[in-house]
Amino acid sequence: MKRFLARSAAALLALAGAVRAAETEERPPAAALLEACREGLPLDHTTLSGRLIVRKPRGFVESENQFTLSIDWGAEPASAVCVLYDAKGETLVERVELTRPHEGDASIKRFTGDPLEEQEPPSLASRVAGTDLLWLDLTLDFLWWPDAVYDDGRNIDRRVRGRACEVVRVAPPKPVPGLGAVRMWIDKKTGLLMKAAQLAPDGKTIRYFWVQKVKQFEPEDRWMIRLLEADSQDGLLRTQLLVDALNDEVLEPLDEKDLR
Repeated sequence: MKRFLARSAAALLALAGAVRAAETEERPPAAALLEACREGLPLDHTTLSGRLIVRKPRGFVESENQFTLSIDWGAEPASAVCVLYDAKGETLVERVELTRPHEGDASIKRFTGDPLEEQEPPSLASRVAGTDLLWLDLTLDFLWWPDAVYDDGRNIDRRVRGRACEVVRVAPPKPVPGLGAVRMWIDKKTGLLMKAAQLAPDGKTIRYFWVQKVKQFEPEDRWMIRLLEADSQDGLLRTQLLVDALNDEVLEPLDEKDLR
């Protein structure tokens, strides 16, 4: 019995030591965490096409647009070009172009009409075609913002769909109307972006978006968003960005239950 108690005490002491070591283990800088997340994205020229859907409660469709999103994050400057069409994909609604040099500020342009004419540029925090997705969400530009910090607020849930996440906050390098910062939840195990929140200048949460599904690539272990979802502020509508094709590859349809 004494031998058993001695072994148990030793095991408890070892466990306590392990817990203390885990508590004091240094995390990588938050900027390095974002860099690792970026490196999982396809850096070569990539084109996504799909649908932008606004749904009412119970999944009824309120509105729909088709889109193409051409990204070239490995270029200098990096770029993202989004073209929105009507629900049938026949009429071009608008074209938005974002460029971000590796050193310097991002620029964004917007074109509408037939023929296309340049308009007043949108803010990164403005909504895409009246939906609850922002141009910021589509371009993922916040992944490149400097001065990232860990957000260790006590009231922040650090799990997304049961997965443990690191929570990181970044502020825009240049002021963006109505946007104070973006808070991100990054999966500790995979490094994937799981969720993000738009914060007002006073720090209050304005809205969330969730990465519901991703497309992963082998063997490079890269990823791209397959299904992105954002809720309206009043909770009555939700917007889904659904990727149907990646470059020339038509992707397998998602289960309808994932969309409803």
